[in-house]
Amino acid sequence: MRALGDKNCYFIVCLIDSSPVGYLSAFRFPTVKNDVFYVYLYDIIVDEKFRNKGLGSRMIAELQRHCKEDRVEQIWVGTSLENEVAQKTFERTGAQKVSETYVEYIYRINIEV
Repeated sequence: MRALGDKNCYFIVCLIDSSPVGYLSAFRFPTVKNDVFYVYLYDIIVDEKFRNKGLGSRMIAELQRHCKEDRVEQIWVGTSLENEVAQKTFERTGAQKVSETYVEYIYRINIEV
């Protein structure tokens, strides 16, 4: 929960009749230019019953609005090649495809809790 109070974390919740039906999380980080930032759109989820109603697009638009206020130069988002729904959503909301390959790696860090 620490991220919720961090000014570099964005967490947007989509409510319908006061019930959460979707969310978006993203993280801001500095660039080598001192006065601008980039944002990584980490996750965007909409409950299956509420998909195809423009809710994901509205959350992305809200993120873009906040990013403009926060001097963010670009938002980066990635998805798998098979996730055509996500690709169409990103393109429909103004994202430009820069690559058609996606290779994912993970570093496992063993920490003691």
